[in-house]
Amino acid sequence: MHLSVITICYNSIRFIERTIQSVLSQDSAGVDIEYIIIDGGSTDGTKEVIEKYADRLTYWCSEPDGGIYDAMNKGAAHASGEWVCFMNSGDEFATPQAVTVMGLDSVSDGVQVVYGDMEMAYADRTALRRAYPLRTMSYRMPFCHQAAFVRLGLVRRKPFDLKYRISADYDFFYSVYHEFGAGAFSYVPVRVARCDATDSLSQNNQYALWEEFIRIRSAHKDARWYYDSMKHIIKQLLGYGRKR
Repeated sequence: MHLSVITICYNSIRFIERTIQSVLSQDSAGVDIEYIIIDGGSTDGTKEVIEKYADRLTYWCSEPDGGIYDAMNKGAAHASGEWVCFMNSGDEFATPQAVTVMGLDSVSDGVQVVYGDMEMAYADRTALRRAYPLRTMSYRMPFCHQAAFVRLGLVRRKPFDLKYRISADYDFFYSVYHEFGAGAFSYVPVRVARCDATDSLSQNNQYALWEEFIRIRSAHKDARWYYDSMKHIIKQLLGYGRKR
């Protein structure tokens, strides 16, 4: 089974080496992992760190781009794996076995996305964020993209929409859910990745994030959106807690 792991970065000297080492230390038994790094033309020494690992990278570049999702699309264009995972600078795999335990080699043909749980690293603690049920897709991101493995063909067919500066990953998974339904997703209840939650684009731009979320929901409304949203409202009114 062939997997492409893509890291994007820009002036990320504090985090890039940790992310690189996390990817390169993965137990790849039964999994052929290619590693791609797309740097946005860093000037703080990030490029020099990447060069240290150049002989272990399938492809890398350091040049200006149009932002996070433009860089992610660029990485996907250079990938050749059946599956792709975006493990961006500052994020890392939770364990050396994170890839192998996902069972990507035995996923049925109809599944387009395999995802798991996420560790959120705050300044004073680390918290496990379990994936929410898929039905919550209509009003929140159920899982983190770092904890998801997507068929490369789907990413190529549905590249990240650059009009969304902060939440094009939500737009991508939202559109997949509403086009293919829950059967296109497979949840594996394991810790896949660890995210630095102290300094992220979404954390630092909450207003813009929610504004984009509203635009995305409005763009994808269909019968499933109304069904899921009504169930959510009813459960909130009846006082139901979060249940899988």
